[in-house]
Amino acid sequence: MKEVKTAIYPFPWSVSNPKQRVDLNVNRRDQVVVFFGTPVILTPPGTQLFLTGKSIPLPKLGPSLINNRGQLFEVPHGFLAKASFPLVELTLRERSNSSRLSFVLRGAIDAPEQSEREIIESHQISDGVLLHRLIMSWIDIINEILGILSHVQSDDRHPSRAWTDIAALLLRKKEQSEPRMALIVWIAMQMGKEIADICMRPRRILFRTRQAQRMDRIQEVDGTCLRWLARQPGLTIPQKAGAKQELLSIVRKETHDTLENRILKDFLKRCKHVALEYLGDQRNFHQSKRYKTVQGFKTLCGRLLINSPISNVQSISRIVKPNYVLQCGQRYRKIWDLYQRLLHQDQEFDEAWTWQSRLWTDISRLLAAVALTSNSEKSELKIYPFTNSKAKFRAEQLCGTWLIPDSIAGPCFFEYDGKTFIIELINSYNAIEHEVCQHLGKLGGHLYALITDIDSRKKVLIVFWAIHGAGSNAMPDLKQIAESASNSLFYNYENLKQLYAAVPQIAGCILVSTLSDITKPQTFMPEKQPAKVQVIQLPSRPEQWHDALDYIQIFLVEALDLIKGGA
Repeated sequence: MKEVKTAIYPFPWSVSNPKQRVDLNVNRRDQVVVFFGTPVILTPPGTQLFLTGKSIPLPKLGPSLINNRGQLFEVPHGFLAKASFPLVELTLRERSNSSRLSFVLRGAIDAPEQSEREIIESHQISDGVLLHRLIMSWIDIINEILGILSHVQSDDRHPSRAWTDIAALLLRKKEQSEPRMALIVWIAMQMGKEIADICMRPRRILFRTRQAQRMDRIQEVDGTCLRWLARQPGLTIPQKAGAKQELLSIVRKETHDTLENRILKDFLKRCKHVALEYLGDQRNFHQSKRYKTVQGFKTLCGRLLINSPISNVQSISRIVKPNYVLQCGQRYRKIWDLYQRLLHQDQEFDEAWTWQSRLWTDISRLLAAVALTSNSEKSELKIYPFTNSKAKFRAEQLCGTWLIPDSIAGPCFFEYDGKTFIIELINSYNAIEHEVCQHLGKLGGHLYALITDIDSRKKVLIVFWAIHGAGSNAMPDLKQIAESASNSLFYNYENLKQLYAAVPQIAGCILVSTLSDITKPQTFMPEKQPAKVQVIQLPSRPEQWHDALDYIQIFLVEALDLIKGGA
């Protein structure tokens, strides 16, 4: 048995293709990997991969390879795209031993600077800004599913949502007159007048300070004032007061420079930045009510930062603990809650940027699950769920993913062409527990759909891959992607037939994200291919995903043809 060496592959299915393999050797920095959005790393069995210097473990993708011949790991985008010519360093740990691996990555889109993100004019927008806005829209979708934007989220550790509700949110044909909902929209709609009132009449306090005052106006002195007085020349107090007849004393002055007002000032700054980013992303809706509301709120924040008592307040330079006013004050409590949500949104985005390929995988799992368990007006399928199951989510993302693995939709049964079929969805995280999918680690699938003909008991398995093409500026065309996946799928299928007696027919469906301004999904399926594979490239804007339901169900019908000739 050959020794398994650590290698990186451009696509999850590429493990079967030695031409796409790039070996990762110790102490070598000349390996160049072209980034196509969703690379995977194959390591020997029993090893773990970490990002060097951060001790962040790379998440596993699916079960181990047959006969424990290695394990696939997912690779974070944000760490890779940290520079225009980044050197990626990984730590491979096996028991008590560890080694460093490194390679140079090309093709990943870099994170934009904040000044770039606030540009509204379309002709000045870079790919990094477009990708930033795309990821923000995905996060808003997850937040909308969780009920965060509508303030109906539960306090459970794992909030849940019925799959029927998720289908309505993901695949509804949204009104084109209004842009997407976001946290800044809610703040602008609900808090504009209240914030203006607080800024014009902020809380103020009296503070004690020492200052020279005329003798007849002095009301209070302390030890420091008395020591100062003792050092002055003269024998009597009038003599020590000098020509101006002034002595150092305690005075009380009014100020707005309090912790709660510093938080308010920083809140205004953050709202202004977020509003600029939102307006730049939604510029096509510049005539809508929601857009104008955010635009007006952005102007209000800018004016209050200049022409209100808040303008003279110090800026915050570090993380602070809230005081009593921020926690319990009637006016400032809302500001503190929203300020925390803005900070959390920044942290949430930073994590999502790093693991954006896994975020797209989460979105793809939701889309595929909804498409395979929901009825479409254009489809010939009649789908009937056994139960109204619910999807469970993490309250906080884990390496870019919110969806709990064991809460995928289904099972369902559907009718087509006079026959009845059962469809079962298997998440890659649970594939090791499934009698069929536990042998498919080499395919690198993100989701599996096992379809069984109730009468003949024949089966077909659809492997779903999520490719984050939006994160790469070097993506091949859809034809090349389809042919590459088809060849790998056929090779693995032939190997599986030699090892196991009952192997279902296998097809593949690839969901690709893009930054292209397409208005409906683009598809490609080669006419002559060793294995049936379809590529579906989805529009960048979520409101245009509705047609994806039809394309996935059409491919499901295409895959059913394999049952007719399958064993």
